[in-house]
Amino acid sequence: MKNTIITLLAFVFVAPLATIAQPQFDEEAVVDSLLTINEELRTKFPRWKVCEPDLQYQIYQAFKILKYDPDKLDLQNIEVLAAPKDRRERYYEILLITSGSESMNARVIESQIKPISRILSGRTKIYDPPKRGEAIDDERAYCFTDIPKERPPKPSEAEAIQDWLRPNNEEQAITASLFAQSLKIGKTGFWLESKVGNDAIGYPWWSAGENKIILSRPLYNDEPEGERRFWDLISYHIGGVYRIQSGEESEIFTWLPERRLNSEPNGKIIGGLDVHMPFDDNLGIRLNLELPYQSAAETQIDPADYIINPLNGGQFDGRQFSTGRGNVLGVVPILRATGQITAFYNLWVNEKEPENFFRFEAGVNYVDVQEYLAVDVNVPGESRDTRLIGPGEAQGLRSYADVNSGDMLFLKATYRNQSVSPFEVSAQMSNSILTIDGFLPLFGNWFLLQGKYAAPLRDHRYYEFKNFFMLSPVLRITI
Repeated sequence: MKNTIITLLAFVFVAPLATIAQPQFDEEAVVDSLLTINEELRTKFPRWKVCEPDLQYQIYQAFKILKYDPDKLDLQNIEVLAAPKDRRERYYEILLITSGSESMNARVIESQIKPISRILSGRTKIYDPPKRGEAIDDERAYCFTDIPKERPPKPSEAEAIQDWLRPNNEEQAITASLFAQSLKIGKTGFWLESKVGNDAIGYPWWSAGENKIILSRPLYNDEPEGERRFWDLISYHIGGVYRIQSGEESEIFTWLPERRLNSEPNGKIIGGLDVHMPFDDNLGIRLNLELPYQSAAETQIDPADYIINPLNGGQFDGRQFSTGRGNVLGVVPILRATGQITAFYNLWVNEKEPENFFRFEAGVNYVDVQEYLAVDVNVPGESRDTRLIGPGEAQGLRSYADVNSGDMLFLKATYRNQSVSPFEVSAQMSNSILTIDGFLPLFGNWFLLQGKYAAPLRDHRYYEFKNFFMLSPVLRITI
């Protein structure tokens, strides 16, 4: 097999040079040249990432002992390239081992780390040998992740991007899930996005009773210099929020509880900025505001479209309500103004190959849930209708904006691995609610599974859930 490969490589890479006066060549030099230089041909060969911790460490130490540059090595980024094999062959022939940006060719592998090479090829099994009678689909008995053929050795996902589901390093991108749908509009820099729920305050999907339409774009650009990761130093987003009626009952998502909260009936406006510091673009400040367009008081509503908590003997939640306007149907909780101002810091474990990404964010959060009464009122000269009566005309209504000082704290940590099979997980504490969010690939890097979980760290209020969990497939297409 090896001689066949060498002959093929000689024909492809050396034969054209014969006309330039190169009558003879060194077969080993040809192999070395291929395995260390020609990135295009490498995509045609079987490749995989090693994720067995002990094996990773052995390979990493072998590189260090053999005097490879330690600053270019990466313990978490070890890739193996092997010769193609047909179905009759049981074991791979290892041609190249890469750690970070340093590579060890077949000659060094055979002479210096042959025992490790036998483990990588599948000839030696010390980690997870097959049980007696068990069918063997692959002789490699250790943790590994295959890299699809035709894929570049250094994938585009390993560029420095803040949001993998909204990649700013692509000319065009589309992402669609039950949680959000986003579209990058070519080279204009504009992103158009639709989001269900309000993740920033711990109310994912329909638990917030609202949907957002957001348009965002860089406001100030500066060409990258040196180690700078971002050149969109200032970005803005604007948009609107409208109330949704879904979530009262579901015939599809039967495990989800019914929605208990209403969004602002007259809609809200959204605005915000992301500002990266010019002296360190990993550090920045984020501002987001969602403000009601107008007061909800006296708004005419259809009771069938709102979550209304009925009164029992004129009381709800142990409180007495009264108004001289008409017949009180019940208490209507409405999510009104929200906002966050936070400082963030982005961190890559390896600045040269940004495959392991961390983001830390901390700041202040604001949430205003205001109660209204749904009242059947008589309007002079008009028919009887149902209106929202605010605190100014009713006793006993409550605002939850300043009930708990812990609600004002915003903390979030995110980790993403984007080497071969990108996945991400984040944990957020906002509005005294713990929110866990994450995704992992199902097929390639274009079809993923995303999940969100939220649970209050304090006693949950009547319009909140003790636990909210939701899964959604994600379609991600980039051009």
